[in-house]
Parts: sequence; structure tokens; C-alpha cells
Amino acid sequence: AVAADPKYGVVVALENGDFVAARLADASRASPALANLADRCAAKARDAARTYADWMWSYQFAKLDALFARLRDARRKHVAPKELNHTLPSLAALDDNLNKILRRLDKHFPPGSRSDPRLRPKLRMLLLDSFRDKWQRYDDLATAIFAQPISPSLAQLDAILANLRS
Repeated sequence: AVAADPKYGVVVALENGDFVAARLADASRASPALANLADRCAAKARDAARTYADWMWSYQFAKLDALFARLRDARRKHVAPKELNHTLPSLAALDDNLNKILRRLDKHFPPGSRSDPRLRPKLRMLLLDSFRDKWQRYDDLATAIFAQPISPSLAQLDAILANLRS
């Protein structure tokens, strides 16, 4: 499955790195070599988690990601892009799509699975933080180009995220 779909390679790296780092955490105090291995495994797990979060966002919001990539390119080339807000998801659509991403997380890391039970909640929080960071970057870019924030606003997204965190 890993060769057929690189996403699963990221999932495996995330699970394995997190698992080994957690298991070595106590033993690493006794040995610098184990501490080094635990740190490297934790770093691989963090990198895989960021890659996973980026993939999840890009999968669910491919058109939105492409739009902001075009806006970044237009800004670099000093080209005036068209109007923005008619191409953004509504607040309800944003909420619905974020929920779809979290359901996909539950599919990849189901409760009671072989994964460490601490991993899924940790990934959920990382995903939500990542979504906010992406929306902030989108908002910053839109404000720089169009002199207006995007809609749904960052505050509206924060309200959705607060609900999803509970």
C-alpha cells in the first residue's frame, strides 16, 4: 500500500516515529545514543505529521490551494488578480469540509486501532492548528493584494475550530 499511495508512507512514518520516540523517552535518560535516536524519531514523526496535515488540507481544499498559489504567483509577477471572495467557500462549506478532514483522520487512525491512543488526539490538534495557520496565510495574502480580509474571516474560522477542539 505504501508504494501505491505515498500518503500511507507518511502515515506509517508518523505512527512508527511517534511509537519509537515514546518508547525511548524513558530509556533515553540513561544513554546519549538512545536520546539521540528518540530525538530523531520524534523529528521524523513531526515532519510526517506536518506532511500529513498539508496533504489533508490540499486534498480537501485543492481548488482553494490552487487559487492561493495563483495569487502568490500573481503577486510575485506584479499582476493584478481578479476578485477573490466569490471563489472562497462559504462558512457552512468550510465547517463541513473541516469535519470531513477530521472524519478522514478517524479513518486513518481509528479509535482502538494499533496506533498509540495518544496519537489521534495529538494529530487532531495539529491539524486544527495547521488549518488556522493556512487560513491566516490566505488572509494575509488577500489583505496584501485586495486590501481586505477574506470571508469567512479568521474569527469565524476560530469559532469553528474552537467547536471542533471540544
